[in-house]
Amino acid sequence: MYQIDRMIDKHKDPIDPLQTILSVKGTMKCKLSEMLTRHSTEDRHSLSLVADLKRESPTHTDSRSGVRLSFLDAGEVVVTMANTGFDVVLVNTDDIAYKGTLDDLKTSICAAHAIGNRSRPAVVMKDIILHPLQLAQAAQLHADGVVLNSFYLGPALESMIDTSYNLGIEPIVEVHTLEDALYAIQLHTKILMINQWDRLTNKCHPNRALQIREIVPDGIITIACGGIKTLEQIEQLGLAGYDAVVLGKKLADTNIPSFVGSIKKWNAPGKGILAISKPLFFTDEMDEKDVSGGGHVIRMKQNYRQTLQEMCEFYQIAENNCVEAPRPKDVLLRFIGNDMPEKWIFKREKWMKDHAHEYPSEDHATAVYDFNLAVELNTTLECNKKLLSQHFKREMVDKLEEAIKNYVKKCYINLKRFTNKISCS
Repeated sequence: MYQIDRMIDKHKDPIDPLQTILSVKGTMKCKLSEMLTRHSTEDRHSLSLVADLKRESPTHTDSRSGVRLSFLDAGEVVVTMANTGFDVVLVNTDDIAYKGTLDDLKTSICAAHAIGNRSRPAVVMKDIILHPLQLAQAAQLHADGVVLNSFYLGPALESMIDTSYNLGIEPIVEVHTLEDALYAIQLHTKILMINQWDRLTNKCHPNRALQIREIVPDGIITIACGGIKTLEQIEQLGLAGYDAVVLGKKLADTNIPSFVGSIKKWNAPGKGILAISKPLFFTDEMDEKDVSGGGHVIRMKQNYRQTLQEMCEFYQIAENNCVEAPRPKDVLLRFIGNDMPEKWIFKREKWMKDHAHEYPSEDHATAVYDFNLAVELNTTLECNKKLLSQHFKREMVDKLEEAIKNYVKKCYINLKRFTNKISCS
């Protein structure tokens, strides 16, 4: 608070540049939102990457040497991060908790703009922001965004969000608990960053991001941070529908370029398809002890990679994910709804065992199986379209219908190679 008091006293003159900035409405550029969602489309979901640039962290409990990021020129680091594949850089300017300065932010922004506006990463000011003058500082330096921590701001969060938008800066609202997230959502937050670190206990809750993501409505950009170190964690967050993940302490690892490269290769069907397919990837178990996480634990199913590979194959998405999964023996589609039981459409292995001998070759039998599967999928969709429309958005149902019809057409053309007579068995 001493630093804030000093800043207020220093810039109290009504004609001070920061006071002038606060009095003038800025133009919103939306560079931050663009970079956080640039890799996802309606058909395909991939993650954006955020680098958390800091020399120290109050959440670091590992005292081993070499685990913290050490740098003199923040601008050089930003260029390196951009070349590595990061879409957004958080520049910590608090000198007590993170050993950062406003000069770090200034040099980072200058270095980013030198790259070129189209390809540069978004640069975000991250500090313990408590006063509008700090937002004016970010605007003065042309930052693309700021991080507003609900833990520190409390009831003042709403006015700080409004001030950020008035200055033309996109605010990222950082939350740590389910209650904080619900409050931020009520304030019509557009970018939500879920931090798995508990500020009070200095402990990481690795399930927190998955828990809170369940209550975030469509249309809000979501970022996960805190204790993210492995490709498996990142796969889980991607399947849960996160738009971006933050790497902090991980940046100090020597293998960060290859690690980022693996993340960039990860693909999944669009977020709409992932949303209705969550029961295929996750289990949800009650945990009364974890009140701040909503009283439940979300876990990945053991076969989630195989299921993802099946879905990528079905939606004709390149199977180029972080970790190779075994080639699927079954093609699976389930419709999930309160009134619709899960249904296995076909079991490839059993069908081939029972019917392959009826055809001249295995390829011919496979083509027949695939066509039967396509017809059954289409029939199931037609029979349940009305019920699906009650549970999911119209565009999502239309998207599923289009994908299945394309699949039917593809299988039909393939089967025509073997015979002009097509029948379903």
